[in-house]
Amino acid sequence: MGLAAARAARRRWLWLSAWQRLLQNRCRNREELNSAPPVVELGPAPDPGPSVPPDTTAKPMIVLHVATAVLAYCVLGAQALNSLAYLLQHRALARRRFGGIYAFLPALVPLERVGAQLLGAAVWMLGLSLVIGAVDWSANLSLVTLPKLGAASAAWLGALFVAVQRRRERLLGPAFARASLWLLLPALLALWLSLPAARA
Repeated sequence: MGLAAARAARRRWLWLSAWQRLLQNRCRNREELNSAPPVVELGPAPDPGPSVPPDTTAKPMIVLHVATAVLAYCVLGAQALNSLAYLLQHRALARRRFGGIYAFLPALVPLERVGAQLLGAAVWMLGLSLVIGAVDWSANLSLVTLPKLGAASAAWLGALFVAVQRRRERLLGPAFARASLWLLLPALLALWLSLPAARA
């Protein structure tokens, strides 16, 4: 029996047993009990089948961990879009193309400044998410898989490295934009490994 079918059978059993108790409490004397509709004998609760994984949504720290991780991946996605716009604008300026779609793109300096700020925010949020996840993971080692942890750690370490190199002015301009685009790969992999369908 599948997990969903077992849960549905359990819900039906609980619902019918609640109605049975309600009818027994309302029928106080023999005449009322005889005139009441027949009560179904339910027997023992059905076997739920395989063990049900722990409900992690009831823990506020796990909810905070997931929220900060998803927000960090979204910020890295926004940084990738920002970097793509930077590379397009840089290419247009190098080839002296000023019309078309290039006229709608922002200037290079604001794009680079916004990129550095987005990357800094992603480093902080992903770091916070990893710390919260590690604290909860130390209590229950079955909550995380190693590929997911590896991909999230690679995304955070890569973002931290690029942010430090940008701060030291060793990674500027198009190189910073290309590095930011590469950061999206481990972030997308970690996000995909976090989805319930990837764990099934």
